[in-house]
Amino acid sequence: MKEKRLSRFSNAVSTAVGLGALLILCPANLLATQFRSADVVEISGGEILDDIFTAGGDIHLDAVVIGDFFAAGRTITVSDSADIDNSVMAVGQRVDINGRVRNSVRVAAQTTTVRGHIERNLLAFSENITLDSRGWVEKDATLFGNEIVIRGRVGGLLHAGGNTVTIAGQIDGDAKIEGHKVVILPTAIIGGRLTIESDNEPTIDEGASILGGVTVGKPEGKDTGYSTGDFVWDAWWFLARFVTGLLLLVLFRPFMRESIHCLSAASLRSLGLGALFLICLPIAAVILGLTVLGIPVAILVMLGWIVLIYLAPVFVGLAIGDMILGRTRMSRGLGLIAGMFLGVLIVALVTGIPYVGWLAELIVLCSGLGGFLLTAYRYHTGTCAGETAV
Repeated sequence: MKEKRLSRFSNAVSTAVGLGALLILCPANLLATQFRSADVVEISGGEILDDIFTAGGDIHLDAVVIGDFFAAGRTITVSDSADIDNSVMAVGQRVDINGRVRNSVRVAAQTTTVRGHIERNLLAFSENITLDSRGWVEKDATLFGNEIVIRGRVGGLLHAGGNTVTIAGQIDGDAKIEGHKVVILPTAIIGGRLTIESDNEPTIDEGASILGGVTVGKPEGKDTGYSTGDFVWDAWWFLARFVTGLLLLVLFRPFMRESIHCLSAASLRSLGLGALFLICLPIAAVILGLTVLGIPVAILVMLGWIVLIYLAPVFVGLAIGDMILGRTRMSRGLGLIAGMFLGVLIVALVTGIPYVGWLAELIVLCSGLGGFLLTAYRYHTGTCAGETAV
């Protein structure tokens, strides 16, 4: 009975994965999109008349791209000589933008460094963000992270929020900064008004040029403490995911065991695949939804996408529990349940860390999605590692 349920489940998952890939590839044929995946991805030489979607460990772009560049990996580097005609969207541990991007750049990473020329906007969520002295964002820059340093030029508005924000470069428009520690160095030039919200007195050097004046105040109506309501809400989500994990273990135990193997043996592949799935599937659903016949399917795809986002921490939690308790204990009696409880608890605690918790949550989300998809693929193709993998 369990094998039949598992077979129906794996077939449904495989169908969903296939449908998602089909939805992505159909519009991709129209846009002449290239998909590349490897541990090391080198894209170089000449002119590429395609959008590029790539996932891997280390990704290096040194080419002229007439389209968009989407990348998910450990390190992502756009070289000095690279020229991207449209936008860049990158998710990784480290992202370096050194070349020219003729549209906007959107980044989620642990470390983001911009030394190149961005002709439109920059949106970055990172623990550490640096706009180098060679870096130039022609329009607006929106930056959120732990430590933000601006030595280059922002041609429009700057909105920065973080623990430490340092400005040593040029902001042509207004600058709004929210941070625990704000430092304006003597080399800073701000063409508009500088607005600072901080619990501490900012450091503004007398040599700094601020043409629009300065407004300094404390954050209003913002409670940074951890209230009873926050605890109840977090506890509710933890218990909900733990109970969901228990149901999945009861109904689809072999599938859950195989997901541990996928996340342990192919962690980088899971991270990259999950990031691409996270980005591409909503785009494909929107494109499909533009047609009358495609609206019901688009709605179903988006519902499945939301469900998988909810389940992703469960798969990662189970893999973490396996790593901590050891595979011998995890395979005995209540070992899987104990591992699930411990792993999901660790995920909840790590993703709740101030300033960097969002990055951990993004990694958990992408890894869980990728691990789920790899497991579904292995069940569909009959290449599962089997019980000995756990």
